[in-house]
Amino acid sequence: MNIIKRLKNASRELVLFASAALVLGMALSIVNATFNNFLNERFALSGFERSFLEFPRELPGFLVVFVSAALWFLDARRLGAVSLLMAAVGAFLIGFASPGYWVMVVWLFIYSMGDHLFMPIASTIGMQLARAGQDGRRLGQINSIRNGATIIGSFLVFVGFRYLGFSFQHTFALAAAFFLLAAFMLYRMTPEKTIERRGYLQLHKEYKLYYALNVISGARKQLFITFAPWVLVQVFEQPTQIMATLYTIGGLIGILFQPLLGWAIDKFGERFVLAADAVMLVFVCFGYGFAKFIFPAQVAFLVVCACFLLDQMIFSVSMARATYMKKIAKEPGHIQPALTAAVTIDHVFSISAALVGGLIGAGFRGAGLLDASAQERVVFWGLANRAFKSNLLFGLGFGMFWQVTAGSRAAHNAFVSCYTEVGLFGYWFWFNLLSLGVLACWRARVALERAVTPTQRYLRRLAGLAIAAVAGFAAGGYFLSRAFIFPFFFLFGLLNAVGLIAERELPREHPPLINVRHDLYLWGTIGALFSVAYIYVSILILNRAYYG
Repeated sequence: MNIIKRLKNASRELVLFASAALVLGMALSIVNATFNNFLNERFALSGFERSFLEFPRELPGFLVVFVSAALWFLDARRLGAVSLLMAAVGAFLIGFASPGYWVMVVWLFIYSMGDHLFMPIASTIGMQLARAGQDGRRLGQINSIRNGATIIGSFLVFVGFRYLGFSFQHTFALAAAFFLLAAFMLYRMTPEKTIERRGYLQLHKEYKLYYALNVISGARKQLFITFAPWVLVQVFEQPTQIMATLYTIGGLIGILFQPLLGWAIDKFGERFVLAADAVMLVFVCFGYGFAKFIFPAQVAFLVVCACFLLDQMIFSVSMARATYMKKIAKEPGHIQPALTAAVTIDHVFSISAALVGGLIGAGFRGAGLLDASAQERVVFWGLANRAFKSNLLFGLGFGMFWQVTAGSRAAHNAFVSCYTEVGLFGYWFWFNLLSLGVLACWRARVALERAVTPTQRYLRRLAGLAIAAVAGFAAGGYFLSRAFIFPFFFLFGLLNAVGLIAERELPREHPPLINVRHDLYLWGTIGALFSVAYIYVSILILNRAYYG
């Protein structure tokens, strides 16, 4: 009766958001319970290939701050509706338009972009609807609803595959329908009365501890999202029904645990909760890694299942970081941009953890994990490193990468292609053409945060879009060789021009956006050398992992 009374007294906005959380939880549960088995049965991926797939899946998390900056004119509730619409489209296309692995990767990117865009929005709206001093409880209640939805979604998957003859198309279609319904509910919520000009591309030194917490979270996250399910599916050879059952049990536990966790955050503070999370995670990691070697097969399976459920519970400690951010925020308008920036920071290290984990596994399994194309790329990159080492300053010469491959084959890596052909000297110019342009656009957005004229508003928006475009190029450039074609040089020129034009719109006493001595000669040189060293060493690791 108390619950019914609370529902009657709840505001329209809270009811809509809670309903959206319920439907969204069902959609996510359906996808999570079937996706690993979908990959295993449709594409028969190896461990390394599955781990490497996390790059396009987690890349949207890196790009989310740039996409949010480009969509600055949408308030949190409208942006949430758009993000769930993207997730619906991506989920539907994964199930119905994935004839090959690489096509599926494109749809996965769209789905994941919607999913990641919504992550900071969920906490933002939840805390907007909380009473003073009860942010943790409100987020716990919303997460509890999503856990209940997890049970429903997992139960649908279990019944569908066990008794109703479901295929993967059925589950992805059902998930897409739920995403659309959740998007509609968010759209029905009353928009924020004023849309603040949020500085999405601005980091504040006052929040450095919060950013650091998300660095740790990014590396830890891959345990639950990728490696734990893959251990159960591949190492212990468990079917879809078992994964759905585990998500169901985790959801049942979470219904009670999430409000309790929210209460603990409000009662004991974020420091206590985050420290307890770290201690429990030590035992979870030990169980994942060593259960199979310590216990008999059946006992090891039960231990890993217990670790999975505990991991699922403490995964929700992320709301402690959100409430901590609200407490230390200097201005209310800083909260959503900081939460969004945290998602990007989180995913930089999340992607790195997935790749490093895949490389570690590959080091024990050998080159047979790669297809012919991937093996050729690793070999080409290794040969390119040798050629670069012999021609360190000026490279082989522009357009001469064919000497490395003894044919017309490309490097399939813009960075490797650049430093191999034009050496450190040419790479310094190319790298700084990118980095200075991004830096100028970033500072232009910060300087024009309180833009008043149409020109200033246009420049600020253009700077954000240009940064997003270059972020996409830099991410894709590691797997493509098109470093020296006209459209990209036009983009790089546009980047640098935005900063120069923005300076004309600033007061005369405003310092230049780019300090040539400091930003170019010092940090530009350090950045160029560090990027070359990072790529060079990563290629050495790849070659040694696969070929010894």
